[in-house]
Amino acid sequence: MKALFAVLAKLLGLLLLCWAICMIPQIAIGAGNFAYPPTTERQTITMLFYLALVVVPFAATLFLGWLATFRTNLLARLLKVDEQASPITLPEPRVLLRIGVILIGLYVLVTALPQLVRALWRVAYFVAGQSSPRSLANIAAATVQITLSLFLVLRPT
Repeated sequence: MKALFAVLAKLLGLLLLCWAICMIPQIAIGAGNFAYPPTTERQTITMLFYLALVVVPFAATLFLGWLATFRTNLLARLLKVDEQASPITLPEPRVLLRIGVILIGLYVLVTALPQLVRALWRVAYFVAGQSSPRSLANIAAATVQITLSLFLVLRPT
């Protein structure tokens, strides 16, 4: 049972780390909006909302992904997962882990492709020079997601 828990925890951790990596462009865009210190109370409140709505979930996702991926045994001890044999006959944990990594990569790829197409459409829709930096950032974010997903899917074992 502990081996199954370890495989599932590592897969969940990898998924959380993928999500955290994909949040980095959003954080960079928001940080650019606050390059200068706030001058009004409204700007201060906006910055605090930004921190609460973007940075805190990013940090939580990154921490939980790290914990589930790299500290699986600690997590198993905290959750009191025992060594009992699983009633289900499973393939080796390495095989399950590889299948899970490929599935996560496919999931990220399938969710990133529409974002890339939408961002490219927005850039093509605007007259040259009138596309916003946000459109270019969306293209960059989708490209990072697609690159990460292709790495997960095509990486040799």
